[in-house]
Amino acid sequence: MLSRQAIVVVVVFLVLFFVGGGSSRCEAETLETASLHVDYSVARRMPDTLFGLFFEEINHAGSGGLWAELVSNRGFEAGANTSNIDPWSIIGDESSVHVTTDRSSCFSQNPVAVRIEVVCDDCPAGGVGIYNPGFWGMGHGFRKELMYMFLDLKPRFLRFPGGCFVEGNWLKNAFRWKETIGPWEERPGHYGDVWHYWTDDGLGYYELLEDATDSLEFAKGSDKSTWGSVRATMGHPEPFPLKYVALGNEDCAPFKLIYRENYPKFYNAIKEAYPDIQIISNCDGSSGPLDHPADLYDYHIYENASTVFLKKNEFDRTSRNGPKVFVSEYAVNGEDAGNGSLLASLAEAAFLIGLEKNSDVVQMACYAPLFVNDNDRVWNPDAIVFNSWQQYGTPSYWMQTYFRESSGAMIHPIMISSSYSDLLAASAITWQDAENTFLRVKIVNFGPNAVNLTISSSGLQAGVDTAKSTVTVLTSSNLLDENSFSEPNKNLEEGNFSITKIWSVTIRHAGGMPRICQVVVPVASELPNAAEQMQVLHLPYSICSFDLALV
Repeated sequence: MLSRQAIVVVVVFLVLFFVGGGSSRCEAETLETASLHVDYSVARRMPDTLFGLFFEEINHAGSGGLWAELVSNRGFEAGANTSNIDPWSIIGDESSVHVTTDRSSCFSQNPVAVRIEVVCDDCPAGGVGIYNPGFWGMGHGFRKELMYMFLDLKPRFLRFPGGCFVEGNWLKNAFRWKETIGPWEERPGHYGDVWHYWTDDGLGYYELLEDATDSLEFAKGSDKSTWGSVRATMGHPEPFPLKYVALGNEDCAPFKLIYRENYPKFYNAIKEAYPDIQIISNCDGSSGPLDHPADLYDYHIYENASTVFLKKNEFDRTSRNGPKVFVSEYAVNGEDAGNGSLLASLAEAAFLIGLEKNSDVVQMACYAPLFVNDNDRVWNPDAIVFNSWQQYGTPSYWMQTYFRESSGAMIHPIMISSSYSDLLAASAITWQDAENTFLRVKIVNFGPNAVNLTISSSGLQAGVDTAKSTVTVLTSSNLLDENSFSEPNKNLEEGNFSITKIWSVTIRHAGGMPRICQVVVPVASELPNAAEQMQVLHLPYSICSFDLALV
């Protein structure tokens, strides 16, 4: 076994792709030089909770997405009044049938029912009635394809249910957790006035978790307590592992003075009842101390690609003595991002590498938003795109797979020396699976030039098993490449290499320098020449990850 102080080699390769014909382009038009030194005699454990996921009911992420049913607006409440039956529609015409809503439902929590009166003596041949487009025969419950993509990122925590969704623009439209428990067909749902659609709350508190003293009792209380007993009757007598509670969302702006007035009341009440709960303040403490107690503070960033890339150093000078950081929302947006571009994923990867390096103060981070229904794009970009029968990951989704093993891993210091270093970001971690120990080196080249990179390491006490070592690449010939339903992983024959899976590569030697010149199949490839010290070439505008098996 490798000790925690062991030193492991970092290896970087150039990845170049060719399309058609019999030749490959392995020469870089402009070549930079750089040296990378890795010191594996020094190691620090990163938080077990470093990377997780954030689910908010936006873009129909839940209603009609992760939680999808045969019937949309099953209780006829949608629209926040009893005269709206959207998305139901009349079959026939309004002279043939009268459709109204009234309070004659047999469900106690869903009081609204639809009433149909047929008024035609000679009705149309196709009949009359009402029609619901639903979600194309999905049934109720979690949509497994989306859930698999969710789980494949191996999140260490889940932030739920908001976002702005949790509080609403008006208090009457806030998320009410007590109305999201119990049988799903009896949940009344509510109007999300921030994102402007009705949610049936099928994806409610029992499926996930959230806020204030009664809800904490529901999550953590004894099965003999008032709300803990409700949880027990729903089949979960054991408390949920709720460890964090955020008070509000984006509520610490200067014009929201009431937040600072109310914050101590919630803080004290929660700490008195559940002293083990970690409380997250909305106020940003990255540049100065907070004026109120908190275990963590919230940090959001939505900027263009260049700004997000530069934010890789955001927490370098943050005090290590105060609350920890929860980066609960990050993403590149605007023209750089489109509907989810390679350029956005490169900047975000560099930002996450910076979070890894500063994980002594950054405790958690998650991308936002996670899901988008392609028919209701309220917010762009997003990690997972779906419609009623298809789904795909954007480059930002697949970028996050590079960080699945970072939570709880050991991170080692590195140093890059180059006049080009401002456009590079790199980290080195050691992680383990059930059988092996790996050194993972991630390198982002955010610039237009290839880099002739000299790798050196100190203190190596283990060898490298080339048979179990692999490389993964995320790159493209077009920085603004996006994936789509027709090209969920991009068509290699067209030369679009917005690689959204782990592509296998073939390593070729020419004059002693290893260079990767050919895409083979979309799987990880071995590194037959993985070694302690190498001179390699790294492709422009790419993320490379090297998993070296240690022996």
